[in-house]
Amino acid sequence: MTKTPLPEKLSALLRLAVKDARLLASRPDLYELDMSAWVTKANGEPCRVCMAGAVMVCERTEMIREQVRKTGAITPEWSGFRTYERVAFELINQMRAGNFIGCLKASRLIRRNYNDELGRAPWHIYLKAASILAKAGL
Repeated sequence: MTKTPLPEKLSALLRLAVKDARLLASRPDLYELDMSAWVTKANGEPCRVCMAGAVMVCERTEMIREQVRKTGAITPEWSGFRTYERVAFELINQMRAGNFIGCLKASRLIRRNYNDELGRAPWHIYLKAASILAKAGL
């Protein structure tokens, strides 16, 4: 099975994470957004995922399904991921918290709108940050 490469630009990666997280959030019977869990599944409960975990589930479904079934969880360190995928998942997690290297405007936007209870900013803020990153060529 050929995998579609994850985006190289931060702006596209952030947009993908928002798209995938929104998709999974629309299926509360199967998924629960939990920014403290990469991908965690307990019997009888919805699978808990963070923004990066949503990308793992949506973009790498077939390759992680069996691993999650076996262990109940998956993180970027899993050996089935390529190095660039591990880095992409970590970058998504950093962007979720507003930690943008070299892009202070996007970082401030997310930090100003960050909701500690949710563990993230509102989705539209991430999309604004992605536009800022795109304008900067990132």
